[in-house]
Amino acid sequence: MIREWKFYDYDIISSELSQLPAAESAKLASLMHHYRTVGNQNPAPAQIDDYGDGIKRLRHIKSAYQGRILFSVGERSAGYEKLIVLTVYKKEGMTVPNSVLQRAIKRKKQFDEMENK
Repeated sequence: MIREWKFYDYDIISSELSQLPAAESAKLASLMHHYRTVGNQNPAPAQIDDYGDGIKRLRHIKSAYQGRILFSVGERSAGYEKLIVLTVYKKEGMTVPNSVLQRAIKRKKQFDEMENK
């Protein structure tokens, strides 16, 4: 499986990444790279959680890691996935804050509309 990460909007996602503590941003970037290259094998230490409506969360299996990404699969074909980073945030509790989830849903809709033009 070949995976490719694409940002919903490069400037917005870069800004969200820069708001994380530097160490957390670096850990999240490493986790993104790992998930991109792991193929169909067990993605550990990456954990993917499904939030419905095509929204998924990437996080480290250790809860001490605070960086989180909500993403969607923008394109899928045999052996290929284009993963769209919709938002980046810092863990503040056990669940995704509703405002963060709503932002991801809104951005996914906008991205899908732009791609279908």
